[in-house]
Amino acid sequence: MKKLIFVITVLCILFTSCAPINYFQVYQTSSDNVKKVNKTFVFEDDYCKIYYTFWDDKGDAGFLFENKTDLKIYLNLDECYFIKNDLAFDYFQNRTFIFPGYEKKESKIVTIPPKTIKLIKEFVINSEPIRDCDLYRFPINKKHISSINFNSSNSPIIFGNTIVYSVEFPENKKVINNFFYVSEITNYPNTEMIIKEYEEYCGEKSTEKVEFIKDVSPDKFYIKYNRPPNAMKY
Repeated sequence: MKKLIFVITVLCILFTSCAPINYFQVYQTSSDNVKKVNKTFVFEDDYCKIYYTFWDDKGDAGFLFENKTDLKIYLNLDECYFIKNDLAFDYFQNRTFIFPGYEKKESKIVTIPPKTIKLIKEFVINSEPIRDCDLYRFPINKKHISSINFNSSNSPIIFGNTIVYSVEFPENKKVINNFFYVSEITNYPNTEMIIKEYEEYCGEKSTEKVEFIKDVSPDKFYIKYNRPPNAMKY
């Protein structure tokens, strides 16, 4: 029995997956041309509202497009782009989707009926944690937690969407440019980001506690990462 316990202990030391320690790099975002309503970025003109909720692992760059009118709105997907640090990515990718028994070509035009909302989702904001000499990569406790701050001129990540749509007739094209930037980056240990609570629904509580991420906010996003062997401090 003692031999078995010893073997398990050694294996856990060798393979960190036995007890992984996760870290979170959390990004605060700001914008100079999109207003914030209850921490949600909202753009509005006479015909539409566009909502952004970035909170997701790696950041959700997509948007909700609301048709405010009594007319159909046509989103010209082949003229819409996600842009990150001046690099443009096409929303329309001319793909063929295969389903049981049939295929469907990706459409260049997305129709949004009157008084409805559609979700347009394709890209993430950032895939790899940013390193900086003022940021501990693997903070142990609150003493090791610090933030670095940016403005729109020195931010490491400037991103946004160019959205082209028309109202009722294709020739009535309108162009929207919504841009954002990372204004703060903070690294956290798992213990500062995760809480365990009982789920409750209609007055009934779960029998076991469930893990939740703290301080969820639509104007933030995060990257979850682990500490590799022989990792550097910064």
